[in-house]
Amino acid sequence: METAEFFDLVEDFFGARATAKGFDKADAEFTATLYETFRVTCGLGGEHGEFGAGIVSGSGALLTTFFGAGLSLNSDRESILASLQIVDDWCRLHLPDVFLTRYEKALEKNAS
Repeated sequence: METAEFFDLVEDFFGARATAKGFDKADAEFTATLYETFRVTCGLGGEHGEFGAGIVSGSGALLTTFFGAGLSLNSDRESILASLQIVDDWCRLHLPDVFLTRYEKALEKNAS
C-alpha cells in the first residue's frame, strides 16, 4: 500500500475522532489523539511494509497488545481496517459511557 493511500485510509477511518493529527511521510507514520484522550500511532514499516499500531502510555511506552493479542501485521486494506477497529474498540471501552455520549453529541454538533 502506498503511503498516501495509507494516510487516507487511517484518516477516513478515525474521522473527527482523531485530532492533533500528524503525518510523517518519510516513516509512513500517522499519529493522532483519539477521543481527546489516547495518543495513537500507526504506520507501515519494515522490509515488507508491515502494519503496526500502538497507544502511547503516560510513561511514553508504546502499548501494542489489545485484548490480550497483537494486531495483524498485514498491510492490505481489510487487515488494516480490522486492526484500526480493534484499537478504536479498546479506546472506547476505556472511556465512561457518559463521556462517549457527550463526545458524540459534540461531534454531531460540530459537523452541523
